[in-house]
Formats: sequence, C-alpha cells, structure tokens
Amino acid sequence: MRTRIRIAIASVVVAAFMAPAQAASAAPLLCGSEITTPGTTITLIEDLHCDARGIIVRANNVTIDLAGYTMFGSGSTEYDEELGSAAGIAVLGATNTRIAGGTITGFANGMKVDHSNATDVQNIVIDGTNNFGMVLTDSNGIALNHTTLTGPGHDGS
Repeated sequence: MRTRIRIAIASVVVAAFMAPAQAASAAPLLCGSEITTPGTTITLIEDLHCDARGIIVRANNVTIDLAGYTMFGSGSTEYDEELGSAAGIAVLGATNTRIAGGTITGFANGMKVDHSNATDVQNIVIDGTNNFGMVLTDSNGIALNHTTLTGPGHDGS
C-alpha cells in the first residue's frame, strides 16, 4: 500500500511540473504597469484609478480582462515623452493582444495601438476622453466587437 501512495504522489508532482505555464496577475495591477512577458493574462479585481498612464502592453499574446470594472484616468492632459498623450491602455509593438469587458474613461486617449498586429477589443466602453477614444498608428488586424466610443473627443474618436 505504501508504494502505491508514493507513486500517486509522485505522479501528481510530475504532472504539476509538466503543466503548461501561463503568466497571470494575482496581485493588484498598478497604473503605469508595463506587461513585457508574452502570454500574460491580466484580470482586474477592482476599479483602477490612474493619474496619467494606465496599462502598457509590450509583449505578444497578452489578454487584459477588465472583468466589468472601470479604468479611471484623472483627466490629465500632461504630455508623456513616449506616448504623447497618456492612454488608458497602450499596445506598443505587440501581436495578438485581447482587451475585453469593461470601461475606460477620463484619460487623454482611451486606447493607443501603435506598430501592433491582431489587437482584439471586445465589449469595451471608452468615454470621457480629452483627445481621442482610440489612436491607431501603423497597426494591422484591429478588431472592434461590441465596443463603444463616446465623449468629447476630436474627429475619429
């Protein structure tokens, strides 16, 4: 009987080490966070209040699930050396990014997608921006599904 128990425990331990790893956020996400690990999945667990930058994606195969929560910007129009105007979510040079399920409000720009491919935006509301709802630059394969852009933004918002 002892041998069987040891074999069963050894099998569970081996199976745990063989399971594919998927990066996921368990800690609260901070404003200005940069996602640089491919395959990362972030799920908000509460509303996020930011002074300027929201979340920046710099890796492939990233999923950001707002889980029905809201990302609030402070309304700051402060110039950002890298982004120009701060964005709630900025996707920079990434492929296969998915952003889903919540609201982005109060940022200079709701989203910025720059030099990226295959960005999928689903069930997102972007409103109350100071400049644009979305800024798309040199990017391909942008899909907007059940996404609403409203507010005082300029043309193209």
